[in-house]
Amino acid sequence: MLMSYAVTGFAGTDSLISKSRIFRADLSGSYAAEKNWWNGEQQAVQIRGLAEARFRKSKASGWKHDHFLHSQMGYTGFKDSLWIKSADIFKVQLRWMEKRGVRLTHTYSISLQSQWLNTWSWTGDVKSWQGGFMNPSTLEAGYGFTFTFLQQSYLVLIPATLQVQVQPGKTMPAANDERPFFTAASSRVYSRYGFSGVLQIDENFYENRLQWQHQSRLFFNNLTERQIRFDISNRVCIRFLKHLQLRLETSIQYLPEQSLRLQYRQEVLLGIFYEYRK
Repeated sequence: MLMSYAVTGFAGTDSLISKSRIFRADLSGSYAAEKNWWNGEQQAVQIRGLAEARFRKSKASGWKHDHFLHSQMGYTGFKDSLWIKSADIFKVQLRWMEKRGVRLTHTYSISLQSQWLNTWSWTGDVKSWQGGFMNPSTLEAGYGFTFTFLQQSYLVLIPATLQVQVQPGKTMPAANDERPFFTAASSRVYSRYGFSGVLQIDENFYENRLQWQHQSRLFFNNLTERQIRFDISNRVCIRFLKHLQLRLETSIQYLPEQSLRLQYRQEVLLGIFYEYRK
């Protein structure tokens, strides 16, 4: 579902120039083939729900904000096995921009990423907790610059970034020997300061029949294999008939706290969506 509107005003020294709200939602099914560092190659059937919201506002003084919310929830059924939770994530990205030029703006940003539900693993008949709400999670805050291009896309470079990461205490790091800033009974908390970057593309083509959504995040505080983290998500939606879409998704992750190997996933999903424009 998508809704958008604009408001124009001229009252006051910092009057509202425009604002917009965008909401999207869809429900999709897929046949997935994946390979990752812990279970090799496998095939499965998946059902996934997605919801997004974007809030934008511009003022006469030049200040803008662009806030983005994203959430996914999915379950996967393997052959001769039970259905298990395979997607559980929410992201919150808040940006405040001070206008300094036509395209380049000073930017203050906050981002948060975590999951909604508990994650469990099975060893025989033994059920073990692996994570839950805000554990694991990653919080980043920083100051940088935004370069805007196309219609709804931007690149953010943040040379001053503070990252706070929470990892479940019962899961031992596979590759990262970094000492935690704080340790609790069920979590380890890491604090880092470094450089980060965000690339976000959200464009529509051919009268909104084709949609391209891309999001990449990078953080590092040293140029070593254990101090660089990044994730890439690319989504192409082909919309046909009235409420159907074919979605092609590719995701790549490099998280040294899990493994020093790349993790990747490719999917083709057929789903139902609803969109409203004004």
